[in-house]
Amino acid sequence: MKKLETHFISGEGGFSVFPLIYTQLARSSIAAIYERSRDGKPRDYEVFKIKVARTGTRTFSRILKEDQEQYPSTSNWGKTAWTFNDRERAFAKYAELNKRQETIKAFAE
Repeated sequence: MKKLETHFISGEGGFSVFPLIYTQLARSSIAAIYERSRDGKPRDYEVFKIKVARTGTRTFSRILKEDQEQYPSTSNWGKTAWTFNDRERAFAKYAELNKRQETIKAFAE
């Protein structure tokens, strides 16, 4: 399975005048947290549930040849992805997502 990148730049390839740098700060099997920065200064933090697109899924320009973790789409914000200006609040949400998953797993057993 192709995992999420730990570091990437938005607009890489020249289509963004002011690109953002995304750096993964933490991840588990179900959630991740990224710091977004510009010019070396943190702007905010994105926390989300990791989605896996399965082999054979059609993307914009190709069909996936292997399972692939994906950064959430814009339509997922507020449902499975959140942006925080405060690092502590971002990590609290990340912990909440992981704890919720542990609770669901324990309930199923």
